[in-house]
Amino acid sequence: MLEKRYEGITKKQPRVTVYIVTKDREKLLKKAVDSVLNQTYKNIELIIVDDCSSDGTRDYLNEIKEKHKNFKVILNKKNEGACYSRNIAIKNSEGEFITGLDDDDYFLPNRVEAFLDNYDHSYSFICSGWKVEPNSLWSKLKHLIKYKYGVICLNDLLDMNHIGNQIFIHKSRLLNVGLFDVEQKAWQDYDLWVRLIKEYGPAYKLRKATQVMNVDRSRQRITTNNNKYLGIALFLKKYKNIMNTKQYKRHTKLLRKANVR
Repeated sequence: MLEKRYEGITKKQPRVTVYIVTKDREKLLKKAVDSVLNQTYKNIELIIVDDCSSDGTRDYLNEIKEKHKNFKVILNKKNEGACYSRNIAIKNSEGEFITGLDDDDYFLPNRVEAFLDNYDHSYSFICSGWKVEPNSLWSKLKHLIKYKYGVICLNDLLDMNHIGNQIFIHKSRLLNVGLFDVEQKAWQDYDLWVRLIKEYGPAYKLRKATQVMNVDRSRQRITTNNNKYLGIALFLKKYKNIMNTKQYKRHTKLLRKANVR
């Protein structure tokens, strides 16, 4: 087990905020919400930001809000996008620690407890491995990608996004680095992880999977090819000066690939 240098964290039962941004995914959202409500660790604040859904999502949120305390719903008046909505959730959170969940993914029951048990304040943040839905395309390809576990430094992260799409972190650190960049059209999470590690030093990744990702190419993805191209281009502009030659070539290759229509 990772040595805990943040003394007393499990004894004082700190509040943990989980935020979800959603739009028109009522069925998937219900599974995500249930996975948070069923965590073994109970001192959790759940914040859901609805980015102008047109299905039954808002009715569902109004219904469940009445049943659970520590449940907060934020309704965008217009479509604001993922980064803006995540930032609104973080700014309105009351937890000492915070982590996110995509509306089409779900937590395994002990995810929050595992993060608290292994949290070490000397690392910028903690994250973990993940599983994917069986029979998805990604489940057949995941073993081909060699993700790193344990200590992840800036050089590791510039090689590729070893972190994934979610982290567990002290809220103050997110605020200090400026949250998600609303100008970043893709790779918003990757960009934020780089800024955090630049500011606070290496992160730590647990090998144990604590969430399940729903990677289904048959569904419409949030990021279009054009936005992906713009996102990678901005990422390169920000960080090319701290990349080595191999890292720069790898990212420019991804940029060219994203430009193929």
